[in-house]
Amino acid sequence: TNESNEAKDEKPEPVLVSAKWSKDRVPVSTEVTLSATCGEMAGKSASFTIKDADDEAKTIATVSGTCGDSSVEAKWTTPKDGPPGRFVFTVAADGKEAASGVLTLINAVEVKLFLDEEPAAKIKVKLRVDPGGDIVSAEADDKGVVTFEEAPFGDYTLILDDGEGA
Repeated sequence: TNESNEAKDEKPEPVLVSAKWSKDRVPVSTEVTLSATCGEMAGKSASFTIKDADDEAKTIATVSGTCGDSSVEAKWTTPKDGPPGRFVFTVAADGKEAASGVLTLINAVEVKLFLDEEPAAKIKVKLRVDPGGDIVSAEADDKGVVTFEEAPFGDYTLILDDGEGA
């Protein structure tokens, strides 16, 4: 009968899971919330380490928070420019660790297209962003101006869209 009493006294294991950003795409100089679910860790301090998603050896910032009954949060403001333009974080508390997905910095990119020295109106183009390989599409206005409102940070390659998935 002594063994059954000991089993009842076992405490649940602390857990730290579901690390995530409040948004996955934000402009520069924007405050974001980093959060994670923590169980059996109320009052424990948590450290969030923000890294370059394309070179995780590079730590960009460290912020901290305290675990509540079920979660922990911290706030961070994205840099005013890149690179880097993609971020991940790990959160550590009470010997446990969880990792987030990617946060991508975005900005508006505007280009003006000319064809034979005349504005190239209504031309469809794609913008490929490296690193990451994201592709955003847009169409030139009557003056040949193309605006990509939410282009991820990075190196850009402009591709004329011939309608065949290029």
